[in-house]
Amino acid sequence: AGDAWPEPARYAALVHERAHIKRRDAVSALVARLACAVYWFNPLVWLPADRIRTLQERACDDAVLRAGATPSDYAQFLLDVAAHTSGTTRFARVAIGMTHGSSLRARIVAILDPHASRSRPRRIGVVAACASLFAFAMLLATLSVAVESPPPPIPSTPQLPEVPELPRIPKLP
Repeated sequence: AGDAWPEPARYAALVHERAHIKRRDAVSALVARLACAVYWFNPLVWLPADRIRTLQERACDDAVLRAGATPSDYAQFLLDVAAHTSGTTRFARVAIGMTHGSSLRARIVAILDPHASRSRPRRIGVVAACASLFAFAMLLATLSVAVESPPPPIPSTPQLPEVPELPRIPKLP
């Protein structure tokens, strides 16, 4: 499928996929899938996993645009790939990967947004975000431990009830 693409489109696809490799997106996607497999019953795990995939695609799209691709040409390229893969087998769509498993409309809107920031996040911002997330997680862990009530004591031997003292028999004179 990629052999028929024009040179700028092949370059854009290469930059996009290289960005996935450089960002190690496969590792975070694997962790998200494992979390979904373990906590399959919890929608609060599925929602972030989907959001991770969306953000990965947008970050790689931004890398293509930072490399010099014209937003309208790149958006048209994604639409063309999606249109040409609609009649192909599932295996071919997964192999191409450019439009599979993501919200294409949202990606194209983000690509064509002239006010979107395409710069990479600064290291200090990433460190600050991770530190605040860690502090929040520690706070939640501490609160959950403080709220738990202590377990009831387990008696070692059964206690017998106290026997009341019997009244004395009076002595006769």
